[in-house]
Amino acid sequence: MGNTLIATIFGIRAICLINVLIIAIFGTKPGPVYLFVLIILYNVLLFLVWNSKKDSFQPGIWFILSDVFVSAIALWLSGSTSNSPYFPYVFTSLMVVGSFSKLCTSFLITVWFALLFTAGLLKAGSIVAMIARNNMDTLIGNYIAFFLVSFFFGYPASIIRQAEEAGQMAGQARASAMEIRMLSDELRCDALLTPREKEIARFLCRGIAAKDIAKELFIAECTVKNHSRNIYKKLGINNRVSLMLLYENGEG
Repeated sequence: MGNTLIATIFGIRAICLINVLIIAIFGTKPGPVYLFVLIILYNVLLFLVWNSKKDSFQPGIWFILSDVFVSAIALWLSGSTSNSPYFPYVFTSLMVVGSFSKLCTSFLITVWFALLFTAGLLKAGSIVAMIARNNMDTLIGNYIAFFLVSFFFGYPASIIRQAEEAGQMAGQARASAMEIRMLSDELRCDALLTPREKEIARFLCRGIAAKDIAKELFIAECTVKNHSRNIYKKLGINNRVSLMLLYENGEG
């Protein structure tokens, strides 16, 4: 889930940056050229890091905070409002916030970003202008969109993480149950079999024929067969395969 989601976010970012480039070529100036170059280099670096650690890459809190801060800086330097060509790019950072942090943490980071966004608006005087033009609904809509994106990606990701944790716990429980069962089988074998029967059981688990066991232990072949029947009877099994299942790697 993580790799697919990150790849999707990189794809959306690429589209956003292509849009900025198109605006720069055919429309108005999208902001300082160095800003566009720095964001391109930043994302190339992120992609290389992710691509080299696909199986183990997991964005931590500092990665998420820095990514959000980069988005805020991009807004500050390009107009600080929803008219900024980098405004769609911002939502990819909020996707990261929602997808790779707990719901409470996601909410707090989104609040932090909203404060950064507000600081940029105050710095540029955009809030006063929007109030003067009676555009408060647009301003409020921006804040609502921030939290909706964060929650939209955060809640399903939280459910998936819980399901994965439950699956891991179930797997550990099955492994523990198997170990307990194996230990129980070994204890049962130790309790029910005589030392000679344990010795013969080990030979049987290794696939050694009765006549070869007899030669190895210097006893008659019929004695080995009698011991084998007693072993099967005591353990409640019918054949050598069942005996092997009670012994790990042929050793009781």
